[in-house]
Order: sequence, then C-alpha cells, then structure tokens
Amino acid sequence: IVSGEVEVTRQEEGETLHIARLGPGDLFGEISLVLRRPASASVSAASETLSLVLPREAFLEAIREQPALLSELYELALKREEETASILAREAIDADDLILL
Repeated sequence: IVSGEVEVTRQEEGETLHIARLGPGDLFGEISLVLRRPASASVSAASETLSLVLPREAFLEAIREQPALLSELYELALKREEETASILAREAIDADDLILL
C-alpha cells in the first residue's frame, strides 16, 4: 500500500468480521501467495488508496534473487494466520455469551 487504507474482513456465518486495517507500507495477499492457500479474507479500500501489484512471476524472480524475502513473508503469513484464528476464536466465545437458556 503506497497511500490510503484498506480494511481486511472475513465472512463467517453471514457476519462480517473485521480482521485488520492496513495502511502505507503494509502489504496483503501474502497468505495465498506464500502458503499457496485460498484467500482467507477480503480486502477493500477504506479511503482513497494507491497500491502496487507484484505479479506471481515477478515475485518468484524476486525470491530467487533475495531468498530472505521469502522467509520474511512466510513469517508474516504465519503471524497473520494466527491473528485471524485468534479473532475468530474470540468472536465464537462472544457469540456463546449471547445464548440464552
């Protein structure tokens, strides 16, 4: 993201969960790119936003030249997956609090 902000959300059981808000210097799409998994969230502009795109082939070339880049992105992808799982678990606990018997 060069400028602006994006909102990262995920649909769970018909509800929109807010995962994160990202701004200049942040990146997204690393989970599906590095871990080769389907996208786990949606990203939409929260304000006027300018972002850069790195096509897969250019990414593969970059990590061949700079292998440390892949390691950094892998760590970020794992961290974000853990953060998302934590948010989903917290939402499940909050929903249980609403159940009346």
